Amino acid sequence: MITGVNIYSEQRIRDAAYATVTMKKNLLHDWTLLRINFDWYSARVMIELEDLTSVKQTLIAECVCELHVPKMNEWGPSISVNEIIEIDAPIGQRRRLNIEMQSGDVIRIVAEKIVLPFP
Repeated sequence: MITGVNIYSEQRIRDAAYATVTMKKNLLHDWTLLRINFDWYSARVMIELEDLTSVKQTLIAECVCELHVPKMNEWGPSISVNEIIEIDAPIGQRRRLNIEMQSGDVIRIVAEKIVLPFP
């Protein structure tokens, strides 16, 4: 039988995980995407961005196993980030990062390590 304490604790864990993802959603909002570089040999992706103060920042993903970069411009052309969603994974599993562009395209990275530039 599950007690109220256990349910409360499980709910707090789910809420904390949701808050972590939610906090990061607007982290790079309105930043400009400059370039994406995928070094195939080292399985490393470097995404160069320009922050709101025009300073270049780099997002780095290591041990990348998947990189999806569509350019369909469903919402119209744009080079600006709308939001990001980083999905934390348990230790030993790959992390996922979705970068939603203001064009409507979603850049998806699956990697063992993702280092975000913090403004």
